[in-house]
Amino acid sequence: MKNIRKIMVVAALCLMFVATTTLVSSCHIRLVEKDPVTWTKVVGGAYGAIDIDECKHKFVFKASNLVPKTSYTLVAYAEGWPSVTMVLGSGTSYKGGYLCIKGSIPVLPMYTYISGEYACQTGAKIWLVHTADLFGMNLVWAPQGWLWETKLYKN
Repeated sequence: MKNIRKIMVVAALCLMFVATTTLVSSCHIRLVEKDPVTWTKVVGGAYGAIDIDECKHKFVFKASNLVPKTSYTLVAYAEGWPSVTMVLGSGTSYKGGYLCIKGSIPVLPMYTYISGEYACQTGAKIWLVHTADLFGMNLVWAPQGWLWETKLYKN
């Protein structure tokens, strides 16, 4: 009976350790479709989320309500229009408008914002754009249907 209790205590401690390190090492950022005129969230529009495991330098991005069978690219942006900082991955949405992109997340360059919604904050923006709007590392301004971060990513 004492051995079972010891095993249960050790198992509980291991679970607490794993849960704690998962919370500490992970970052979750929601992306939403915005009206490019008003910059308000589109009700019933496309949305997604990126989960980043900072210890393993891996990410998983999932999105819904996208235009079906359309090629999208996940990019990091730290100002310097029209150049994106880095392409994180690409994929084509399924028939139902779902998309999943997995990959490695490198250390991203950070930018300190002096005005706007991120004034006095440092980080990188993560966007989902139509692959057709990306030429090399430059974007064409055609933001209808793009997904925008709801907070900055901070390495």
